Amino acid sequence: MTAPAAQGGGAENDGAFSDPESSLYDYQQMEEAGYSSVGFGTWPNENRRSYSDRERAPTPPFVKQAATVGVTSQAGGMYHILEPEDEDLSDQDLYAVPMKGKGPGKKKSSQTTLDEDATSMDRTQRDVRKAMQAVHDMPVEETMMRLSENRQASASYPGSSSGRGTMRKGDHEAELKEEAYVYLKQQMDSQGGSGSGRLSSRHTPRGTASMSMELEVHRLKEENQQLHDEVLNLRKVAAAIRVGDQEGAQTILQNHQLEELREENEVMKNTVGKLNQELSRYQAQFRPLSDEEQSRLQGLPSDGPVPSWLINKRYLAPLFLAYDDLIAEKEQVIAHCQQELRKLRERTEEVVRENQRLQLRGGGSGTGQLNSSEWQQLQEQARLVLEENQILVEQVDVQQQKVKDLLSRLTKKLSASETEKEEAERELEDLRRKFKDIKHKYDHMVLDTGSHMTMQDHIHSVADLKRSVTEERENLEREREKMANKLKASEEERKQQTMATIELNAENKQLRAEIKALHRSVKRTQNKMLILQKAIQQSENKELVTQNELANVIRIVEKTALERDTAFKVVKEQQQDCKETVNRMVGNSVVMGKLEEKLKMYKIKASAKLEEVAQKLKEQDEAFNRQRQEYEREIRYLRLLVKEKEETIAGMEGAKKEVEQDLEAMWQAASSENQRLKDILRKSVYKLRDHPSLKAALDEEQELEQLVLFKDE
Repeated sequence: MTAPAAQGGGAENDGAFSDPESSLYDYQQMEEAGYSSVGFGTWPNENRRSYSDRERAPTPPFVKQAATVGVTSQAGGMYHILEPEDEDLSDQDLYAVPMKGKGPGKKKSSQTTLDEDATSMDRTQRDVRKAMQAVHDMPVEETMMRLSENRQASASYPGSSSGRGTMRKGDHEAELKEEAYVYLKQQMDSQGGSGSGRLSSRHTPRGTASMSMELEVHRLKEENQQLHDEVLNLRKVAAAIRVGDQEGAQTILQNHQLEELREENEVMKNTVGKLNQELSRYQAQFRPLSDEEQSRLQGLPSDGPVPSWLINKRYLAPLFLAYDDLIAEKEQVIAHCQQELRKLRERTEEVVRENQRLQLRGGGSGTGQLNSSEWQQLQEQARLVLEENQILVEQVDVQQQKVKDLLSRLTKKLSASETEKEEAERELEDLRRKFKDIKHKYDHMVLDTGSHMTMQDHIHSVADLKRSVTEERENLEREREKMANKLKASEEERKQQTMATIELNAENKQLRAEIKALHRSVKRTQNKMLILQKAIQQSENKELVTQNELANVIRIVEKTALERDTAFKVVKEQQQDCKETVNRMVGNSVVMGKLEEKLKMYKIKASAKLEEVAQKLKEQDEAFNRQRQEYEREIRYLRLLVKEKEETIAGMEGAKKEVEQDLEAMWQAASSENQRLKDILRKSVYKLRDHPSLKAALDEEQELEQLVLFKDE
């Protein structure tokens, strides 16, 4: 079912099928979601194989839709399947087997019906293989030469036009491939027999590759035309939007969408009609499935995602075309089989009558022996014919594998040639761009080297000056935006520093609170422990040292805040300088506006004062260049100032980090000293507990402390 990838129905979906593997992606999704393939024909098989487990039949390079398609049904649905399964009919289900005739003279045994079905199956398989081989070996030149002669025959071919309608509207590529397919089938039908699959051996794969390239060129032209139409539509919409007609643009888009929906609705109506017609014919011809037979089928599940090929008209269009061709072909096969069966019945009756006459004429036992020997000889000949058919089938499989390999190589060559073509187009575009640049430079040189400036040259020079002024304005605007961004960044950094300062103040408050707590604990220990006065005095001295260091840290923080304020003042001065620069730029723009007005006046009086205006323009150009140089020097100076301020801010950040590190070190030192004092006090308490007179007092004091802590909590 890879054929629909090259023969979509509507122009709106053609882009989705430019990739040759776009249809394969849907079948990969089917395999992942639990979908499987069904056997060939109308006889399903229990031992079905998935698409990944079986060999694919080679698709002709110029008729990708000539794959054999079958139809089956499950739970009232209908879907398409590919390729025959060479299985024995005795192992298959009775699903879709025609019901036996009820009329007189048409009743047959079940064994006879199975034999006839097996014969029809083998004949159909041989016809399919011969058709595919003939399509592969058909001379390409002869095919293209006779396409124009067989258009009328292809139009009258059974089932070839039933699947078109709105689905094939405007699809020249699909018609070309359909005509080629119809012509090849007519050639195969006209040749007939075993020779229809063996055409001339002088047609090499090179002709097939050239035909494939021609069809690819046609396809690209069709896609180009569709893209061109789409671009025209989008240009209309853009023109309406540019004018300001939003309603008109919306109306154009809505009309385009309505046209697509109308076409798709027609396609779906035709699809539903075909499906209902075929379903009614199928239900009238075949018996319904039992629950056991339905459980053994491995078709589309009742739940899960819907495959795109079941609802996309670009898949359904070629599928129905091939489906109609298959139905017509099967009807022809059925008619041919019925005719052959009638002839065979007549021939059998003649043979039976002749056999009876011979038996009556011979009248001996030798005649029976002779008939048995002839029967054995016929069986031997039938066995030899079956072996020969098996060998031919194997040869066809080998040839199909060769064709598949050749097709893959040609596909790789085609992709390589497309890549080279794209590279050549890019190089051509670069050369065109370079040519435009060189031509532009040449025009400038011609203008510069001219002895006299004409009116046209003057207009061009004025336009160039306007363009340069616009570019300078844009550059200055970009520089102004950069400066504004830098100012915003510095403002954000100032906010971050403010937050950091607030955090430092909070940490300082926390440290002060902890110092007060240490003071209270020291006072309590002084009242309780008279023996440890020396240790307490030492701890007080160390605490005083810590306070001094904290005071120094606070002074450093105040200095940092002072430097931050100075940095803010410098940033404000820079903002003031930027505003002055912007004011100067605005003044320059006013001056340039006046100059433009003067230039307009000079254009009116250019016939009388052309040389004087040119001289003044040169002087103004020099003055503008000097002003631009001055502005550039000022901009460089401002950039240096900003760079210095950024370095200053970076230094402040480094100093802040150093202060934070010093505070962290002081905090760790104070914590370690407090822990050491607590350990000393704990050891002293344990030693005092050994004294009998102080043990009771210490226990009472500890109970009071526990009560105080419990109340605080």
